Amino acid sequence: MSGTILIPSASSTDHLEALAEVSQFGKTSLGHSEEAGTWTYRKLAEPYLTSELARQAKPHTVAFSDAVTFQPCPPHVSENQDRYLIQQWDLPDGRWTFCTVLDGHLNRYTVDYVKDRLPVGIKNTLQQAILARGRSSRMSSASISKILSDAVTGLDNALTSDFMRLVPDLTRPGRTETLPESNVRRVFDKRSSNYVAAARCLGGSTVVASLIDPQTRNLWVVNLGDCRAVLAQQDAPGTRWRGTPLVPVHNAHDQREVRRIRKEHPTEPTCVREGRVLDFLEPTRGIGDTWLKIPAAYTREVFSKISQKWIPPESLVAHAEHILTPPYVSNTPEVLHRPLSNAPGCSLLILCSDGLVDLYDTNIPHANLPSHWAGIVGQTFTTGPDNLAASLLRDALGGDDLDKVSQVLTVEMDEDRWIDDTTIIVQRLYERR
Repeated sequence: MSGTILIPSASSTDHLEALAEVSQFGKTSLGHSEEAGTWTYRKLAEPYLTSELARQAKPHTVAFSDAVTFQPCPPHVSENQDRYLIQQWDLPDGRWTFCTVLDGHLNRYTVDYVKDRLPVGIKNTLQQAILARGRSSRMSSASISKILSDAVTGLDNALTSDFMRLVPDLTRPGRTETLPESNVRRVFDKRSSNYVAAARCLGGSTVVASLIDPQTRNLWVVNLGDCRAVLAQQDAPGTRWRGTPLVPVHNAHDQREVRRIRKEHPTEPTCVREGRVLDFLEPTRGIGDTWLKIPAAYTREVFSKISQKWIPPESLVAHAEHILTPPYVSNTPEVLHRPLSNAPGCSLLILCSDGLVDLYDTNIPHANLPSHWAGIVGQTFTTGPDNLAASLLRDALGGDDLDKVSQVLTVEMDEDRWIDDTTIIVQRLYERR
């Protein structure tokens, strides 16, 4: 018959090829209840799995330090808001090494501000201090710790000042007028630098950074928020690697931080509750999150009227009712100084965002993670030239369980494919001795 298309029957070879193709795919709930649904993923074999992980995590090595940053969700759905830097500074007394992991939240504006300005600020202040003392006179460890602490706090204060210059004093006695929404939207138009200044105050960033002197005799770690810093050490070849947390975690699950906040706000039961500051924010310290650090009038009259997509206006207004005695989020970091031993053995420093912790939520108790991480990077260091940060990320995603790692890398979904941004730096301290 004219116009009829004849489709030949599939051969036995065609059937086998189709079955082979289907066998490469599976269904997963990604650890959620299957009632919420299952999604298709592709099962990757080696070496393709390692290649795909490298494509997504972009392993990088510079200055004896390995790094990865990972977010499997497509950028158009959820952009990775972590940042990291590895730098060597040639200063008058030699080459210093600086590394930092920055964990941004809500938007990219705050974390990019920190990335652009914090390292430069520390470097310039350190250089001025070295020149002032002269090459023959070394600075004390305490003075360098103060440089690090002041740089973090000063950067947050500058961010706040940039915003406050754009608005009238909303807390002056006797004030009765209210800022018109049209005025706020005009001043903070999306195309203006004013909008960026406000965006930095709505978003936030935690910070963990390391600084090593030219002689590799001293290590400083500065922390603000819930990133981690772990020292992995092996006393002699063949001995067990041990992991030591270097700085406290600043989040609303840490009882020390909870007690501090409640002491600062003794009559406010909602100041921290169920792992959140003012029922909103998990980190208790950070740069940005300015609306939780200044009087509520600025949230009600300014932030809630700016056209932005990160916090609904009604949510800002509701939270403003509980902003009674700010600040609720601190910009004061904690700094550790640790002499580096010249004794035989190996030392590695792990800096990471809290996304790495979240990947282990169902596998290993948080208290055991430092030792576990030390074992993973130590084994990789001992057995081969692989990127140490990539080996730790691979372990967190499932290690040798190719099926589990494949699920995270290839699952066919959009928003539910999101995991907390995960960034890792591993510094080889031993190579600088």
